[in-house]
Amino acid sequence: MMLIFRLGEFFKNFFIICLSIMFGIIIIFVPKVSSDGVVVGLLFCSEVLIPSLFPFMALSSFIVYSGVAQKIGSFFKRFTNFLFFLPDSTFTAIILGLIGGYPAGAKCVKDLFDKKMINEKQAQRVIFFAIGAGPAFVINVVGTMFLRNIKLGAILLAGQILSIIFIGIALGIFARFSGENLENSYEFLSDNPPDIPQSIIKSCESTGMVMINMCALVVFFSVLISILEGSKILNILTKFFDENIFLANLIPKKFSFSFLLALLEVTQGCARAAHLGASPELFAFLMGWGGICVHFQVKSILRGIKFSYLKFMFFRLIQALGAASITHFLILQFKVATSVFKMSSLAFAPRCSSNAFGSTALIFLCVYFLINFHETISFESRIIS
Repeated sequence: MMLIFRLGEFFKNFFIICLSIMFGIIIIFVPKVSSDGVVVGLLFCSEVLIPSLFPFMALSSFIVYSGVAQKIGSFFKRFTNFLFFLPDSTFTAIILGLIGGYPAGAKCVKDLFDKKMINEKQAQRVIFFAIGAGPAFVINVVGTMFLRNIKLGAILLAGQILSIIFIGIALGIFARFSGENLENSYEFLSDNPPDIPQSIIKSCESTGMVMINMCALVVFFSVLISILEGSKILNILTKFFDENIFLANLIPKKFSFSFLLALLEVTQGCARAAHLGASPELFAFLMGWGGICVHFQVKSILRGIKFSYLKFMFFRLIQALGAASITHFLILQFKVATSVFKMSSLAFAPRCSSNAFGSTALIFLCVYFLINFHETISFESRIIS
C-alpha cells in the first residue's frame, strides 16, 4: 500500500515538473502567447471584474463590520432559520451571493466567520450553495449581449437563483437530521454603537487585498488558457472529448472546445459558446459551474475556513445541472423564443458596474456616510489636497 502511495506521489510530481518545464519553455521562446494572456486578463480585471465586484464586496464587508448584518438578519430570522437552518446573520451573505456576483457571498461569509457570528460548519454550508453569477453578468452580459434577449437573461437569472435556493434548503434539511445546532457556538455581543469610519476603512482594506488576489488569479488563468491554446493542448483535449461517446452525446462537438474553456474560466467560455450560437441551457450550466478560476478566487477569499474542495466542486456541478434544468423548464413554460445566432466578434468589454444593483448600493452608502459624518468632510478634503 505504501509502495502504491509513493508511486502515485512520484508520477504526480513528475507530471507537475514536466508541465512546468513545458510552460516555461513556451513562456521563454514564445513570449507573445503569455503576454497576450496577461493583456486579456488585465483588461478583464480593469473593465469587468473590479467595477462589477468591488462595490458589492466592499458593501458586504461594511454590512458585517458595522453590525448591519445582525439588524437586517433579525427581520428575516424566521425565513433564514426555517428554509436554510442557518443563523439570521447569514441572510446578508445569501442575498449577496445571489445578486453580488460569484465571490461576494464568499467575502461576506469570511467576514461573518472572522467576527465569530457564524461557526465553521455554518460557514461551510453557506459556501456550498450561496455562490451565484449575479444579475450584472447573467442579464447584462449573457442575456443582452450574447443571447440578445433580456427575457432570456431574466430566465437564466431565475434558474441560477432557484437552483441555489433548492440546494440551500436541501443542505438545511440534512443539517437538521444530522443534529447540527442552529445557534452559533461563539459568543458574539455588539451592544456598542458601530464605529462607521473604522468600518469603512476595514471594509476597503480587506476588499482591496481580496481584489488583488482575485485579479492575480484571473491573469494567471488568462495566461494559462493562452498557453493551452497556443500549444494546441486544448485542441487535443477537445479531440479526446469528441471521441468519447458518452461525453459527445452530452455536449455537441461544436461546443466541446468552448465547454472545456468554460470549465477553466467562465467568461471566455461563454464568449466562445455565444460565438457558436449555444443554447440558453448551456449558458445556465456554465454559469452554474462558474469555472475553476472562480473556484480558486473563492478559495483564496476563504483562507482560515476549512472546507472540502471536492464537496465544493460537487455542489457546483449540482447547481449547474439544476440551473440548466430549471432554465429549460422556464423557457418551455413561458414559451420564450430562443433564436440561434453567431456573434461576429469575441472582443467585448461589458461594464457591469453600470447596473441598478451596484449604483443603488453605492448611492445609499454615500448618503449614509455624508449624513452621519458631515463634520469630517473638511478634514478629508485637507488630506486629499
